[in-house]
Amino acid sequence: MLKKVRPNVCSAVKPLHIVSKGLGVQPYSMNVVDGFKTPLSTKKDAIYTVIFVIIYLALTVYTAQNMQIEEASFTLISKYSVVIEVAMLIILMFTFIFFGFLFRKYIIKILKRLCAIDLNLEMAKIDMDYKKMEKWIYSVIIYIIVSGVFRLFMMINTMNIDILIQLLLCAATFVKSVAKNQFVILVVQVRDRYERINETVKSMFLFKSSVVQVSANSAIKKITESLYILCRVHYKLRKVIQNIITAYSIQLLGYLGVALANIIFQSYLLYALITSHKDHMTIYFMGSSISWLIDEIYELYTLVKTCSTTCNIAAETATILHQLRNHIKNMELESHIIGAVTTYLVILIQFDQAQISISNSRLQMANNSANS
Repeated sequence: MLKKVRPNVCSAVKPLHIVSKGLGVQPYSMNVVDGFKTPLSTKKDAIYTVIFVIIYLALTVYTAQNMQIEEASFTLISKYSVVIEVAMLIILMFTFIFFGFLFRKYIIKILKRLCAIDLNLEMAKIDMDYKKMEKWIYSVIIYIIVSGVFRLFMMINTMNIDILIQLLLCAATFVKSVAKNQFVILVVQVRDRYERINETVKSMFLFKSSVVQVSANSAIKKITESLYILCRVHYKLRKVIQNIITAYSIQLLGYLGVALANIIFQSYLLYALITSHKDHMTIYFMGSSISWLIDEIYELYTLVKTCSTTCNIAAETATILHQLRNHIKNMELESHIIGAVTTYLVILIQFDQAQISISNSRLQMANNSANS
């Protein structure tokens, strides 16, 4: 009988992990432990990585010996520029594979810490939507495949290359996109949890409307208990970000270099096509340059936007906490004012009752004197 696997962050990112492992980028495995998907590193990781490195090296040697470029391209741009562009893409692929293996334990630690953080969030009655997360990751994978296939189709039709070279360029293109999106998806996981923390802290302002039913001290105590958990989670998320930076910093540096080189190269090629070589302006040359430009710019935009929004959301927590502190102080002040007014009213009522009692006593004494 199959054990039911409970959803967690590892099960949500598993689709991308399968694609990455199929390209040789993430050699670790995901097994079910105590009903949860859990990343594990074994001795087979090294063998798995070596097999992919040997295959890619063999294809690289073959490509270096057999790649030819259409003669029409030479009038547009130097042959050496095209060779350098392809070489940079292949070198970046090996960089991602090497550092993916080298830092696999950091990635495993990141995923395990996110799982532990989610358990802490459950204590604060915050549930993550793993199904929604998984659907978004599937959409990212579909974009990678569609974009990569289209760009490769256009690029391959501008060069005279056989199936093995096409296979290497295909692998290099997909490794570049997948590895970059690994980083983006992990950062988005952190960002989503920061957002949930901020939403929960903001919801604590609603306690003001319930002060009538619940005493201020009780509300403040409940807020304090929740804040203790959320502050610990916020600190742990900062540690996760540090691990992500350690695991991907060198890879992202190489990615940015190749992306900027691609933008410059394709921009110049497009400029040459439009201004000086209109006779070579075929759908393949134009489509290749435009699709690569759009994709590189979009990928850089998503990378920068993801990092920027995550930083802003994480920094927003301090502002919300400051507002909450003022809110709690107002609650305490209101509580003291209400308490003081209530005490004053009780004293006044007691004083009035005493005055009424004295007046009644005097009246009774006066009546008694009159009767006697």
